[in-house]
Amino acid sequence: MNKLKNYSTKILPCTDTPINKLLSSFTVPSTSSTPAYDLKCSDKSSFEPLQQDEIDFHYKIPPTLMESTIKEITKNAQPEQAVTLTAKVTSGPNVEQKIMKDGTQLPLIKYILSDSTGCIEANSWGTQCDILKTGTSYKFQYIITKSFNNIFYLQVTKRSTIVEVSDIGEVQSSEAHENKTTIGRVLTIHSTLTHHCSSCKKKVTDICKNLVRCPSCKMKQNKSALIANMHTILQLKDKETKFNVEQTALIQFFTNINEKLDILEDSEEIEDFFLELDKDIELEHTQSNQVLSLKLC
Repeated sequence: MNKLKNYSTKILPCTDTPINKLLSSFTVPSTSSTPAYDLKCSDKSSFEPLQQDEIDFHYKIPPTLMESTIKEITKNAQPEQAVTLTAKVTSGPNVEQKIMKDGTQLPLIKYILSDSTGCIEANSWGTQCDILKTGTSYKFQYIITKSFNNIFYLQVTKRSTIVEVSDIGEVQSSEAHENKTTIGRVLTIHSTLTHHCSSCKKKVTDICKNLVRCPSCKMKQNKSALIANMHTILQLKDKETKFNVEQTALIQFFTNINEKLDILEDSEEIEDFFLELDKDIELEHTQSNQVLSLKLC
């Protein structure tokens, strides 16, 4: 018998009973095992609550993760750990267009989740889940903990389940988790330029010749066809924090000051430019020190 599993993060309305009939779903070939099928939900999918005496076959209730509070997650969880929590969306959605390592662009949707014990940032990529509504409470299952600069945040994945629930009442303010601004001179900086195959998007390291063969997909291409991506880490004077700057923010910064974008093709030039600045720069960044924008003061 083929195993069926649900990998959709479509948000379905909650019901009052733990046993439900899933309506208007369909099977697709499994993304993780063969031969098997996955269940996929669509906009027409819904749950129909059932009573236990209406089930005419043997079944087992699947194991569930113990529910945690936000305070417990930030104090006790380990990175890459699956957790379950019920929280209210108190900020967002905030959408950032991110350039991935392979040069492709993907929207990153950010929220602040709050309960009575604290607040935490939660992210989802592209269309991984429906847009969550500010002020609405949800139960999140199999959402993954991540850590950057020793600050925890949560990541929605294809295995996550998000269900709208009744309002959980008063929660902590999310003001401390909103974007911050830091001003100062660049003290240290490290920029890394990587190149990726225009066909399979995998990293290509040997780019000495004008014609380059991708070691992953074996496709040959002109060096100019490779997708370049610049990633920068910088530290400001009198600040212990290191800030993470993606290419999207650098492009916007250099465009605003009328600097030629050719500078993005040379990591040494990027580093020299910021170290030789005789002005402070202002960074708008998240609580995890991901820079959203830069400007000269």
